[in-house]
Amino acid sequence: MASSTNPKASPTGTAKISSLGSFIVPTLYIVRGLVGVHTLVAPNLAAKLMLLPPPNGGLLPRLFGARELAIATLTYATFRKLMSGEKSSKDDMQRVLLWGNCLTDTLDVLSCVAVALTSPTESVAVFGAGAAFAAIVGYLGASGL
Repeated sequence: MASSTNPKASPTGTAKISSLGSFIVPTLYIVRGLVGVHTLVAPNLAAKLMLLPPPNGGLLPRLFGARELAIATLTYATFRKLMSGEKSSKDDMQRVLLWGNCLTDTLDVLSCVAVALTSPTESVAVFGAGAAFAAIVGYLGASGL
């Protein structure tokens, strides 16, 4: 039930998401898509740009690229459906997308921490900082700030 004291509540009882979420979702799928394609197409260059040692055959960067491209595609497809105007709670769909991105980025941060504890390198710090930033931005969008 909507509360008159909650300015983010809608008459249907779902919390309204601000326009920040409408900006963040396309930004996430564009950036993730570009990183994914770049890493799939040029894993050696991508590894160099990300301060990683040259990949052995490019397997790990390509796995990373495939993951980023998959998330970008899912985010784009869901956002496109969301913007089509179908009878569904757009705010709820957008919030799910943002929380999904936030969860992925949080897992990336935890992975970086685990690697840093065993073999600290500059690239782990760079990845960890980037993932932490993306997780915070996703959280802000999902929270409706």
